[in-house]
Amino acid sequence: MKNPYESRPPQHFWKPGVAERPLGEIRPVPAKRFRLEPADRIATAGSCFAQHVSAHIRKQGFARFLQTETVGPAAVHALLSECTVFVFTLGLTEAWISLRDGTAYPLAPGVVAAPSEPAQYGFRNFTYEQVCGDLESFVTRLQSLNPRARILPTVSPVPLTATYTDEHVLIATMHSKSILRAVCSAITARYEHVYYFPAYEIVAGHQTRGAYFTDNLRNVTSEGVAQVMSVFEETYAVASPDAARAHSGSAAARLFPKSDEDVLCDEADIVKTLGF
Repeated sequence: MKNPYESRPPQHFWKPGVAERPLGEIRPVPAKRFRLEPADRIATAGSCFAQHVSAHIRKQGFARFLQTETVGPAAVHALLSECTVFVFTLGLTEAWISLRDGTAYPLAPGVVAAPSEPAQYGFRNFTYEQVCGDLESFVTRLQSLNPRARILPTVSPVPLTATYTDEHVLIATMHSKSILRAVCSAITARYEHVYYFPAYEIVAGHQTRGAYFTDNLRNVTSEGVAQVMSVFEETYAVASPDAARAHSGSAAARLFPKSDEDVLCDEADIVKTLGF
């Protein structure tokens, strides 16, 4: 029997696919993908990195971007009912919840305001099984509400600001991201209308050597976001491969002149209130 990998193309091997290629030419286009059409209606949600994605979609105008003018369950229901593509960026597994009804909060009680009943809140670090179960529940419920919607799960490359576990924040970050990334693969394999997009790998992969992070090693640079969206355009055929590559460099300054200035990130308040 000959080597079964002999027929694999160059991008299936680390040396020619990654190590020997310039950073801007590493294009991890997923095998499972579809064509984005001008008539598609895109909605995004999730971590603070999702705001970069939505900003690009709005400015490029290659599909209709949906956003709510109000907040609340009715607005979210309308958004999910109308979209044909839903980009969902997963951020972390740590959360604070109400011990009364299970409500999850974007910040720990006490970060920006002292809770009247501290004993009613608790910390949770969700497991793979819990995250997978919750995402699968969302996928099936959205499919029931809106059968036309395709779901693009991604994982934010932004590390945790802080951890409430006993682990070093670096260990906690890898724990969170590993679970979320594994869940994305499992759900993508399980459902025909779910398509993982590798934003995490593009920004945080070995090949970048940290080039797509600012000096604090947490915020993503404008070039990193532009590279993510360049591969997004190539993946979903909104631009030719050559045009998408060219766009990755020229788009950075025009689309993201102040990479994180206008991005709202609740998690950042954890350290702001501690004075660093």
